[in-house]
Amino acid sequence: MKETQAKSVHAPGHKISKATTLRIGLKVLGVLLSALYITNLFAHFWIKDRIAEFALIYYATPLPMLVLAGFVIAAFHFFTKQHQLARLAVVLALICLISWPLQSFSLNWTTHSNDQLKLFFWNIAQKKRTDEVIKLIEREKADIIGIVESGIKRRHRKIWEETFPEYHVEFLRKQMLLLTKGKIIDREEGSISRRGFYHLFKISLDGKLFTVLLIDIKADPPTSRAVVFEQLEKIILPHRQERLIVMGDFNTPLQSVHFERLRKHLDHAFEAGGNGFAETWPSPFPLLTIDHIWVSPFIEVQDCTLKQSSFSDHRAISATVNITENPDLATNPD
Repeated sequence: MKETQAKSVHAPGHKISKATTLRIGLKVLGVLLSALYITNLFAHFWIKDRIAEFALIYYATPLPMLVLAGFVIAAFHFFTKQHQLARLAVVLALICLISWPLQSFSLNWTTHSNDQLKLFFWNIAQKKRTDEVIKLIEREKADIIGIVESGIKRRHRKIWEETFPEYHVEFLRKQMLLLTKGKIIDREEGSISRRGFYHLFKISLDGKLFTVLLIDIKADPPTSRAVVFEQLEKIILPHRQERLIVMGDFNTPLQSVHFERLRKHLDHAFEAGGNGFAETWPSPFPLLTIDHIWVSPFIEVQDCTLKQSSFSDHRAISATVNITENPDLATNPD
C-alpha cells in the first residue's frame, strides 16, 4: 500500500507537447503583432508627430509600409488559425491602402500663360557623377534652381559656371547651391534652431522682385520638429506678402502636423499643380514626401512634376508657375 502511494506521488504529470507549445507561442506573438500594428495606426492617423516620443514611429511607418505590414500580419493570423484577427488586419490594411492616395495623390489640369517661371529643386545627395548631374539640371532650363547636399568641391565650380553662363551661380554654405537667371540684390543666411540652415535671397527677374528661401533641415527623426517649424514660420512671416518661393529638403513628411504653420501662408507646389503620388524619398521606390516647393498666393502653380534618376535617392521637383499681379508688390528696382 505504501509502495503504491509512493509511486503515485512520483509519477510524472501530463506533459504539453512541443507542437502545442509552438501553437500557443505563435498565437501570443500574433496578438502582440496586432497590438503593435494598431498602436502604429493610432500614432499615424491621430498622434502623428505632435508628441516627440511618437515622432520616430510616425516617420518610420509611412502608409505604404502600414499597408504591407497589415497584409503580412493577416497572413500570419490565417496561418495560426486566428481568423478574427486576420480579418481585422485585412480591414485595417485596406483602410491604409485607401488612405494612401487620399493623402498623397494629386490630380490637376495644366494651364499655360505668357508670364511663366520655371522652378527646380533637387537634393543630389552629394553624388560624385558631377558631369551627368549638371547635364540633367541644365536640360530643365529653369529660371531659379535650388540644390542641397551638392557635394561640390572647389574643382567643380568652374564646370558649373561654364555650363550655366546665363545664370548667376551662388556656391553657398552647408553644401547648398542657387542658380538664377535673375539678379541677386539682397541675401541673408542662418541656422534653423541648429537643426538646419537657410539662405534667403531677393532676386530681380524679368522686371519682378522675388524672395527665394532655400533650406536644408537635418534628418533627426527622434527629435521634435516643433522648434524648427516655429523658427521657419518666423523667417517666412515678414515675406508672406511678397512673391515668396520656399524650396528645400525638410526631412519631414508632408502630412506632418508641423506643416500647418506653412499652410497658413503658402501653397504646396505638387498639391496645387502635380499629378500622381507626391513621395520623393527614397528613390526608386519613394515612401515619404520630404522634399518640397512652397509658394505664396501671388504665385500660381501651373504644373509640377517629380523627376527620378539614378544620381540621387531623392526625386527632383520641377514646377512651372504663373505670376499673379499684386499692386503692393515691389517691381524691379533697376
